[in-house]
Amino acid sequence: MPLPLWIALWISLALLVLSLTSGAVFCFRSGRALWRDFKSFGTALDGTVAGVTTALGLAADRSARFGEGIPRLEAAVARLSASSRRWSVLSAAVQDVRTSVVDLYPRK
Repeated sequence: MPLPLWIALWISLALLVLSLTSGAVFCFRSGRALWRDFKSFGTALDGTVAGVTTALGLAADRSARFGEGIPRLEAAVARLSASSRRWSVLSAAVQDVRTSVVDLYPRK
């Protein structure tokens, strides 16, 4: 009867070693896949950060150029205002001429 007890002991010991080994292999492979994902994420993140940094540099340059153009914009707005005033005076003069012409030549 002791023979089946030794066999059961060796079988249980073999199952223990097999389960520990397969668990360790599973954990190693999962950890290695996670490490690869982190590396690829870091590479993608580096490219994205470089793009964002470039875009921020361009935005800073454009905002500096925008500040330089404000005096030109103010001058253009002043010219537009003067032209608008001239247009209103001229259109009022044209309207006066039309009403005077209509008064001279009444319609039938």
